[in-house]
Amino acid sequence: MNTLIDAHRSGSGIDARIAALATYLGHGSPIHTYWYLSASPELLHLVSDRIEKHVQGDRP
Repeated sequence: MNTLIDAHRSGSGIDARIAALATYLGHGSPIHTYWYLSASPELLHLVSDRIEKHVQGDRP
């Protein structure tokens, strides 16, 4: 979870972090990694802010 929070805070590529996390966990595909993720209030807030910026045309 902290890996995704850190990625959102830094504005780095979330997809790349998920792929790295999947590899680290030994999963054949990132889709198998999503099963282990859960939402936290902090992560949801960061994602919400990122989506709002995207909708407004800003790049994170």
